[in-house]
Amino acid sequence: MDNQIPSRRLTIYLSKDNRRPGSLIKDRDRVTQKTITMGGGVRGRLLIKRPDGKPPRWASFFEGHVDVREFGEVSSCSAVLLVPVQTRWAAVTFGQGRHLLWPDAFEDHFGLRVALNCIDETKIRSMDKQTFDAIARHTLEQASYEANAGEFGFDIERDMLRAVTGTPRNSDLGKQLTGMDALSAQVQVELRGLFDLLESYHHKFFDTSYQDSFPWVDRRGLRPHIGNNLERGGRKDHS
Repeated sequence: MDNQIPSRRLTIYLSKDNRRPGSLIKDRDRVTQKTITMGGGVRGRLLIKRPDGKPPRWASFFEGHVDVREFGEVSSCSAVLLVPVQTRWAAVTFGQGRHLLWPDAFEDHFGLRVALNCIDETKIRSMDKQTFDAIARHTLEQASYEANAGEFGFDIERDMLRAVTGTPRNSDLGKQLTGMDALSAQVQVELRGLFDLLESYHHKFFDTSYQDSFPWVDRRGLRPHIGNNLERGGRKDHS
């Protein structure tokens, strides 16, 4: 990896199979679309929602004493880059871009499966789990050093893994990955190299090699339904 390329934190979702871009984005009448050309001539669609300025929430605390306009305005930007990857779309969100996505149009556990297929099982930094006993408990455990799953006290009979953070075996896939429904990747990448990276993550989503290192995960239903698109390969018109 070129050390001159800055490290970025990317948040990535993967659409369900054969979805058209119009079915992925909310508030389509309030977004601006631009075509972005990436490496290999691949064209993505950048959807930008202009921020609406408003006084900060805490300004009301001073109501009657200070004109809220004196505090100025705050705003949050939202953008989503949609990139065609075989028969699906990868959605890379920026700012509050996740709020532009229809949640049911994207794969559950995409990020978790990718992370489990990429990270070294001895280099886990945190595990988010839900425990099923008399009282369902949700726990996020973080380690001060990289460890394996057993050192987190994970009970394969009672616990369901919700998210994991760790160091990938291949540094080209990121310095650190966090996987839940979305994949959060700390990675050195420029726009021209983004498509190849997204294709790698797409491939990792369908990979089952995580079962060698984390054989207990599928007991709690991580395995998704995978259609025949896995075998088709090639690219499809996503217009």
